[in-house]
Amino acid sequence: MSIFQIFFFKFNFYKALCDLNIENNFNVTQSEFFYMKKFKSEIPFKIIECDKNIGVCFIDSSIYNQFAIEQLNNKETYLRLNKDPLKDVMYTIEKKLNFLVKNKHISKKIFEKLNNKNRKLATFRLSAKLHKDSLGFRPIINFKSHPTTNLCLLIDLILQDFVKKTFSFILDSQNLIQKSSNKFFPKHTELYTCDFESLYTNIDLQKALNIITEFISKNFKSNDISTLGFYEILKLIFENNVFLFNKKFYRQKRGIAMGAKCAPSIANLVLAILESLFLQIHKPLFYYRFIDDIFMAFEKGFNLVF
Repeated sequence: MSIFQIFFFKFNFYKALCDLNIENNFNVTQSEFFYMKKFKSEIPFKIIECDKNIGVCFIDSSIYNQFAIEQLNNKETYLRLNKDPLKDVMYTIEKKLNFLVKNKHISKKIFEKLNNKNRKLATFRLSAKLHKDSLGFRPIINFKSHPTTNLCLLIDLILQDFVKKTFSFILDSQNLIQKSSNKFFPKHTELYTCDFESLYTNIDLQKALNIITEFISKNFKSNDISTLGFYEILKLIFENNVFLFNKKFYRQKRGIAMGAKCAPSIANLVLAILESLFLQIHKPLFYYRFIDDIFMAFEKGFNLVF
């Protein structure tokens, strides 16, 4: 099955689910349900998910909002907007998609799936990093039904196969154990673990756009989308990360928004392309990476000062 057959299947599957008429079979009365909603809206704390899938935690609502505002006040990453950007973003995307289909840079079938007018702004939330020595938070943007949601799905489907074929790709920590189980290293081998600080927000979008598009131009051919079509769609994703928090409007202007469907594939592929030169020069005995977490082995040690 081709990438675009998968793409069309997913959209048709999601639409079929949305069209299902499922009756509400609550096991609580309307009165009980009313007070449950009332309690949820009035409680002075929030229940939020924790990073690394370690569960949930409770946090005072005012403290949560304080940490969220601290994140959003980072002017290098986020831009506060004066008005609701939804209509302007939808117009920008629609105009660009019309140009691409008119000039045959995307097929009509792709255009029909991407050009969805029933959209809303993303929402901003924090995920607690309880596994760290000091409390920290990871900013996440929920892109469900966002103007770029379908664009992200398309880009992700195109990039996934390439990411899985990269030299350093692993599925998870268990996969790393499997790959290292039959490895034997010289006596003085040194092992290193390292990661990238705030990888998603520190990726230069213009460089990522150029690096990935150049890679796609050499490795991916399709009658449904041209290289220019891919470039313009990825650019729309990067430039229109608009969202809502506490009735205020924002746009993420630096880095990839964590929460976008294509974000892991983009980050993975950018790093895989960049690390190829590193691997040629340093030639580690063993090297694997899970997005921003790296495990490697060197026979004579390695200078980690950059």
